[in-house]
Parts: sequence; C-alpha cells; structure tokens
Amino acid sequence: MQKQYYPAIGFAKFIFSIFIIGQHTQPLFEESFFNTAARILFTVAVPFFFFCAGFFLSRGLDSESVFTKKRIAYFLRIAVLYIVFSFVYLPLVPSMWFADAPINCVQIMWFVKERMLFGCFEHLWYLYALFFGGLIYLLLVRFLKIRAVTLIAVICYTVGVVFHNILPPNEEFKYSVWIGVQSVLFSAFPMITFGGALSITKRKMSKKFLLCIGVISLFGYFTELRIYSLLPDRLALQMFFIPLLVAIVFALLCKLEIKKTNVCKVLQSASTWNYLIHMWIILAPQHIFGLNFSQSGWKTFLMVSLFSSVLSILFALAESRLRFCLKKNCGGSL
Repeated sequence: MQKQYYPAIGFAKFIFSIFIIGQHTQPLFEESFFNTAARILFTVAVPFFFFCAGFFLSRGLDSESVFTKKRIAYFLRIAVLYIVFSFVYLPLVPSMWFADAPINCVQIMWFVKERMLFGCFEHLWYLYALFFGGLIYLLLVRFLKIRAVTLIAVICYTVGVVFHNILPPNEEFKYSVWIGVQSVLFSAFPMITFGGALSITKRKMSKKFLLCIGVISLFGYFTELRIYSLLPDRLALQMFFIPLLVAIVFALLCKLEIKKTNVCKVLQSASTWNYLIHMWIILAPQHIFGLNFSQSGWKTFLMVSLFSSVLSILFALAESRLRFCLKKNCGGSL
C-alpha cells in the first residue's frame, strides 16, 4: 500500500467511532424530525470505516501486485484483533446466554462456534466483514478491472437494500444470514469497493460540486429514513443514499487542509480501540458486576463515550510508543 496520510480523515474516524457508541446506546431512540436528522450521523459511521479501508487498501493497486506484505500484514492484524477481542468479551457469556452458570468448557466451545466461527459477538461483526469483504474486493480486482468490480458492488449493495428494507420482514432469517451475507457481501464488500474506486480513479472534483451532491444525497437519505420510520415492521439496516453520502463526506475531508500532527495520528489509532472496547463498557457493569446499569439513553452515551475515548487514546499512545521502540530497536526497518 502506498503510504499517504490525510489528517482530517484521522480526526473524522475518531468522531465516527463515538457515533457508533451512539448507535449502541440509542440516545435518540424516540422518533422525531430532529432525532431522525441526528441519527444520520450515527448510521453512516460503520460504512465510513469500510469506505476508508477500501480507499487506503487501493493505494498503489495500479502499479504493484495486489497481495503485498503490507496488505497481508493488514489482514493479519484484523484477524488477530478479532480473535483477541472475542475472548475479551468471553466473561460476558455466562450472564448473557447461560443464566449466570459458572463458565465452563461447554460455554467456551459454544462461544467459539456460535460467536466466533459462524457468528460474531455483538459489534465485532465489523472486523469479520472487513476481513472477508476486503479479501473479496482484492481478489476481484486481481482478475477484473475496477469498473467491473464496482458494477458487481453496486448490484450487491442494491440487493442488500431490497432484501432488508423492501421485502417482507423475517427478522429471524435476516439475523441468521447477517454475518455471512449482509455484513460481507451486502455491506463491507460494496463499501470497500466504492472507497477503492475513488482511490483508483483519482478524478478531481471541486468543493462546490461535492457540496451540491452532498446536499442532494443528504436530503435523499433523510427522506429514506423518515419513510422507513413510518412503515411498520421495517428494520432500516441499509439505505440507497448511504454510499453516495459517505463518498462525498470522505472526498470533502480529503480536501481539508489540516496540518499533519501527531494528534490526528493518535486519534486515528484511537478510533479502532474505541470501537473495540466501548461495548465492554456498556455490557460489563450488568453482566459481570451485576449492577443495575442502563444500556441506553443520553447518560449512558455520554459516560461510555468519555470512558471509552480516554482509554482508547491511552491505548493509542501506548501503541505509538511501542511502534517507535520497535522501529528504533530494528534499525528503522519497520
């Protein structure tokens, strides 16, 4: 991967990681015009992360082999994070699924099968989808041109929107295919491809043009949310206007002239940690310590955001220091 850094993207990723906390704590649960508008910020967060992954994975694809050492290391890191943090959430299993029975081998085997191999623990589906969606994207780019891959991605995303928002609801079936179909083929792969297409095409667009398209996509997305909020038995998991809205936001952020500083770099790293640990802070008080802790609402959102963000920044600083020490000890080869 060709190394190119955008400070505004690093800052934005951290903000979007807080929006993901908002998705899980639901401070804007009640339906209203304001809440629908505000929830737009929350629901574009994960697609934005997928889009970023596709954009940066595609740097240099037109001039080098697809599976370079850096890209392989990237996927290995995702796999390691997925495995490690799956076990970080293992102590929650007895309370959540086994009526507080003492943890044993049966529970661990069940967790490995149902929540690691053929499913995911809560929000960790993002890592699962990022891993396989990214691999599918790179494999297709290896044998097809980016235009053909983008067309396939458009078809997959459209099928996903129709499947989840237009066809008659069947929530049990939808959840059973969430990891294998929805998260990988209908969500991660298309958004990663759209990010890659923007990276590879390298077309220059003015800020005015981007803002005009952004306003149109924002209005269209808001309209979709309002329509589905009024329809019974509809779980609005995907929207037609999300890819365009995310692409415009990303393109505008790339054009922001922000001085490259270590702060943005640390925040970018902290965004990953924020995503990984915040659910533990939401669930642990009740399921590990037995406290009567609300998992939704403004107070929960603010408290979890504060604790998770502080811990994430500390982890990011420690990670940065570790990388520096390793690089120094290895003579600058890392």
